[in-house]
Amino acid sequence: PAWDNDGDGKSEYQTQRIMVLVDTDMPMEARCIYVENPGWYRLASGLEKGSHTITVYKADRGFYGIMAALYLPISRIATDGAFETPNPLKDLVIEVYGDSISNGDAVWTDGKNPQAYTYGAYGGVVARLLGAELRVCGNSGNGLLGWVLAGGANGRLDNLFPPQNSWDKIDPNQISGAWSHEGANAADVVIINLGTNDRVELGNGDLTPEVFTAEYVRFIKQIKTDCPDAMVIGCIGAMDAVKEFSGAIQAAVDEVNQWHGSEFAYYVELQNCRNIKDGMGHDNSHPSQRAHEQYGLQIAKLINEKLSLGVELPEEVK
Repeated sequence: PAWDNDGDGKSEYQTQRIMVLVDTDMPMEARCIYVENPGWYRLASGLEKGSHTITVYKADRGFYGIMAALYLPISRIATDGAFETPNPLKDLVIEVYGDSISNGDAVWTDGKNPQAYTYGAYGGVVARLLGAELRVCGNSGNGLLGWVLAGGANGRLDNLFPPQNSWDKIDPNQISGAWSHEGANAADVVIINLGTNDRVELGNGDLTPEVFTAEYVRFIKQIKTDCPDAMVIGCIGAMDAVKEFSGAIQAAVDEVNQWHGSEFAYYVELQNCRNIKDGMGHDNSHPSQRAHEQYGLQIAKLINEKLSLGVELPEEVK
């Protein structure tokens, strides 16, 4: 199991969802296995004779700043037939920081599937399209300056989360468990999707566009310092937050590119999911699976272009 933060010899985080896709790449068609301890688990059986494609993901997102990729890793895969197992370590590492829209806490499926997974959200779509390793950290209701839906203004502003604590700590509520982005942990792409929930603080007068921009700049500079080769993408727009924060994010992107002397940060305006037809749109708080597929393709195209990956991507969402 993961991390023993309190020194009692037991992990505080012993449950991990393993998402198994058999002959499909759609997360909402997946079967989830709840893994409670390290060991062997049967992922698929009783398949018809012939060739099958089985994809295995760690499905849980980070919680309270814990990077989901850190615990209960998939280390070995066994089969009773001829098989080809690719190296599970990916060449491209993508980290996503945000809220429930980003981490897949809720992907609206109109009651067709009550489960939602990290890989069902747009970050998972990007990882699937580009064959990347995905790390996600974010909590429902998060804003740039804290949990915007709870506590007083001083409490939120004094406990910057995310991304101040979640960037370099496995768990910001514990002293132990530092997370380093050095070596194999370095991110190639960092996607930030904050602003939707910050509207609450903006309305309460706890936040101004200027403060938002300054804090956004601070976070991007930290990313670039720790991951010198990282591409940074600032997103907004899924749930009507464009008018308040699009200019602030664009200003932050322009400032850090000027600071660095070259373009490494990009602003992406996601289509308002309320306007996405033929795919359920939203549930008043979270985009549908079709909306996430659209966002993921949009972001994947940008990464593919700027990093010259040469991945063949579809023109549009089917």
